[in-house]
Amino acid sequence: MYNPQDYRHLFPITETYVYLNHAAMTPPSTVVSAAVNEYLSDYAQHGSASDKLWLGRFDQAHAEVASIINAQPTEVAFIRSVSDGLSLITNGLNWHHGDNVVGIDGEFPANVYPWLNLARHGVETRLVPQRDNRVLVEDIAAAIDAHTRVVAIGFVEFNTGFRNDLAAIGRLCNERGIYFVVDPMQGLGAIPLDVKALGIDFLACGSHKWLMGVHGAGIFYARQEALDRAELSTANLSWYSVQDNMNFAYRPDDAHPNARRFDAASPVILEVWALVAAQRLVASIGRQQVASHILDLTARLIAGLEQLGYEVITPHANDDERSGIVCFRPRAGQGSNVELTARLLAQGIVVAARSGIVRVSPHFYNTEGEIDRLLEALELLVDICYLCYNHN
Repeated sequence: MYNPQDYRHLFPITETYVYLNHAAMTPPSTVVSAAVNEYLSDYAQHGSASDKLWLGRFDQAHAEVASIINAQPTEVAFIRSVSDGLSLITNGLNWHHGDNVVGIDGEFPANVYPWLNLARHGVETRLVPQRDNRVLVEDIAAAIDAHTRVVAIGFVEFNTGFRNDLAAIGRLCNERGIYFVVDPMQGLGAIPLDVKALGIDFLACGSHKWLMGVHGAGIFYARQEALDRAELSTANLSWYSVQDNMNFAYRPDDAHPNARRFDAASPVILEVWALVAAQRLVASIGRQQVASHILDLTARLIAGLEQLGYEVITPHANDDERSGIVCFRPRAGQGSNVELTARLLAQGIVVAARSGIVRVSPHFYNTEGEIDRLLEALELLVDICYLCYNHN
């Protein structure tokens, strides 16, 4: 039976805080710190004599990371951020005046700005509004027309916690020959994701949130069938894009025929090694086990918040729309969301203030006791506010 207590010693943050802000970043575990130190120590002692070792590990990392999303190793490249990955698409496709991209209003800007930047090519970005903090598949379908080239959507909405129906949206895109692009930043690592089953063409994700890595390493997935359409040029073509990259003659026609041509040059080896270490730990636990525990924690939190009278804005009518994120509004008299999160921080509880709400995001090493501690702190703040209101 899974017990988060077995892993808490790996996370030094637990000695200081109740840390419930993994949708912002995951503090490094000792496993990740050890991986980073291994890399730095080895290069400190051996310099370029270690290049073969680490480039070999970097190559192998493609297979390990591809397995997380059920991709082939040649369908994965390592980049630096979501924005970098999406820019490979916006700068690589041959756009035509009158094309359009369908996205979601309220998505994190990293999955909006690259598309808005296409206006210079006469490309329209259509942002579908959310209804009651949900993204409805029928609204996306209504926004699509004969000129839609891309549907770009997040796995989980960052400021509501709503988990999108990627399977239905993927079918919609695949039936119409539209590229399906996913930013899984707020879900991948917490909830299993299968790019093949969901019909995803391109995916871009950073590693410092739910994937428990560090800043500076991102995953770019490109389905081979999508690349075979020969519509996406290599916007970041570099010396590392070609198959024999140690042959320094100029050979752009020798670029990898797969996603490996998008690997960032110079390779982000240290950052990727940290990601691999983090995900080996997760794999040893079991990805479904991790997801089940996270969803159990968020269900406990939602029930507790509603019992205390907080307005939970995260949709939770069914489990398929829930994620590792729970968002709620402060009670009357508690001040702004920024003020409430500051009061919680003063009690050693780390959550986030986003767009007028408080966002809570536990991971696999968090416990039911930590959720209860947050609820107890919120209950106390409700009582204090009530007393202050009546006194005044």
